Amino acid sequence: MKSHIKSREMVKIDQALEMLYGSIRMNILDSEILPIKSSLNRVLAYNVKAKYDLPQNNQSAVDGYAVSATDTFNSSPSNPILLRLKSRTANSEFTITSGEATYVPTGAPIPKGSNAVVMVEYTDKIQPDMIQICKSVPPGEDVSWKGEDVKQGEQILKKGMKLKPQDIGMLGALRIRSVEVFKKPKVGILSTGNELTSLDSNNKEGKIIEINSLVLAAMTIDIGAEPVLLGLVKDDYEHLRKKISESLEKIDLLVITGGTSKGLFDFTVKAIDS
Repeated sequence: MKSHIKSREMVKIDQALEMLYGSIRMNILDSEILPIKSSLNRVLAYNVKAKYDLPQNNQSAVDGYAVSATDTFNSSPSNPILLRLKSRTANSEFTITSGEATYVPTGAPIPKGSNAVVMVEYTDKIQPDMIQICKSVPPGEDVSWKGEDVKQGEQILKKGMKLKPQDIGMLGALRIRSVEVFKKPKVGILSTGNELTSLDSNNKEGKIIEINSLVLAAMTIDIGAEPVLLGLVKDDYEHLRKKISESLEKIDLLVITGGTSKGLFDFTVKAIDS
């Protein structure tokens, strides 16, 4: 990003932020494809839509027995109702009829002819092919209906949003293994000042250790960008101007600390304007 903000007067923080945001364009960033397990806190580069319903079938929300709810009406521990236990088959068209029940674990599709699930705690298997129901359940009891969470074609994640843990879970549930995200913007950090020295120096002259770049780099990582430490520049106009010009070719945003006042050696504004 080669645009920059020109200002010779001090401005309030809110105004400075407004000027900064107004100069940033998302479309300058390239995108990349990442596996979803590596996409936490990355920014989506496209709208994500569901390719199918979630759940994909009417399924049981508990371990229990799929039934027709009307078969359980008026049942209770003191007045249990007997239903014939039907063994489940691999047939995708598996069906039960009135007076029948079949065991379903949590997350399993319920068979045709059923519209409720009785939790296993409210049942008693009294014979290999007979089950005793001790609770009356309404239609829809402990059933997760097809498309209840997400409808096919529904937009579930929006371009420009930062991916959170729950978003990654949703992508996995939809069998999306990788996503297109914007590459991390590169933030150049440049410090200026003759009175400063780097942390790695011997500092025999008793200068101030330059820590602004360390703090700004950590903040840059914290918000999901990539810091580019450009080092420490002395208060020299030509050197600073050249450093800024070279840096803008390899970064998206430049942050400069120091040299913004009206002191004799404050060249930052002049160097930027040039």
